[in-house]
Amino acid sequence: MIDFVRIHYRDKEVLERHVCNPDNFQEVGSSYEIHSKEIRYPLRTKLDNMEIVVNEKSAFVKNSIHKLKNVL
Repeated sequence: MIDFVRIHYRDKEVLERHVCNPDNFQEVGSSYEIHSKEIRYPLRTKLDNMEIVVNEKSAFVKNSIHKLKNVL
């Protein structure tokens, strides 16, 4: 089984739009600067046991496909 993967996205905008859509994920974590009201990177969320991270210049999904199979 594949125990750990890290899948990088070439176009982070596609994954960022998907992560920021409230219909897809209940919780998305990020930093928030109060004075400028700016949401800062990284954006983080989870899909079962898989972690999804969107940075300023990249995006990736990481964790164990073996564990994901067991969860599903």
